[in-house]
Amino acid sequence: MKTCPKCGTQHSNQTMECPHCNTPLEKKNINKFAVIIPVAVIYLIAMTIAILYLTRAVCVNHDFKDATCVKAMECKYCGETQGEPLGHSWVAASCARAKTCTICNESEGKPLEHVLGEWITVKSPTLAAFGREECSCTVCKNVVDGRTLEKKIPQVVGNSFNFTDTEFIEWLQVIAPVDADIDTFAEGDDGFTYPITYDNGEEGIVMLNCSSRNKSGNVRAVIFYFEHTATAIELAATVGECIDQGFSANDATLKLYSGKEYTKANMTSLVYDADGLTSAVVAPTIFLRSSDILN
Repeated sequence: MKTCPKCGTQHSNQTMECPHCNTPLEKKNINKFAVIIPVAVIYLIAMTIAILYLTRAVCVNHDFKDATCVKAMECKYCGETQGEPLGHSWVAASCARAKTCTICNESEGKPLEHVLGEWITVKSPTLAAFGREECSCTVCKNVVDGRTLEKKIPQVVGNSFNFTDTEFIEWLQVIAPVDADIDTFAEGDDGFTYPITYDNGEEGIVMLNCSSRNKSGNVRAVIFYFEHTATAIELAATVGECIDQGFSANDATLKLYSGKEYTKANMTSLVYDADGLTSAVVAPTIFLRSSDILN
């Protein structure tokens, strides 16, 4: 609105002369800055809000990550937190692991010391193979130590040897040039018979007289049956010397070739004929003297 400077009446901005007193009225200038500045301020405010929203500097809707043992729920955009950390859920230390949180798997300290139990044989040694024994923790039951058991040393114990028939067949293939199969045998009244093959291709058998007439019983006599005398004698003499070096394979061979028996180191070896086959036996002297094995 315009005000007449002479009569004081008000007129519209388009009126150029006061109709009452004919006084010319000045054209009113519009202040452009009065319009631009508020618009600019509003625009800047709107842009600022838009940028803060789009960059998640200011969250309208928070996106919280789950709480952990040490951190509360936290918005992954603005970092605002909510609630409290879960706190650790500890499982006491054991022999196998330190004190451990079941939620985050964090650990503290060290595992407990094992409480060792008794040594237990898990694999018995034989004439041809080492054995094994292990020690377990009485608390966690895990094996914590192990050691090797030396191979069994063959020897005469009273009227028998200290090995079974299967042990002997395994060992025979180590000390003599023969092949045999532990699973191929025939059971008789006094023991077990295995087919064997000498390295020259000659086939024969070895009969193992066993105490208690079962495969867990110790061998009381080793008898080789071959068509050729030399093969049976060589094997019997070799077995005797490998059991005890006091039993000389050379001396035994000479005695057996001459038809005599050979006795040394509590063992006796001799040759006899069994249904047309040359048989050479080596056995503890006590057993051979008291048995009817040769009859």
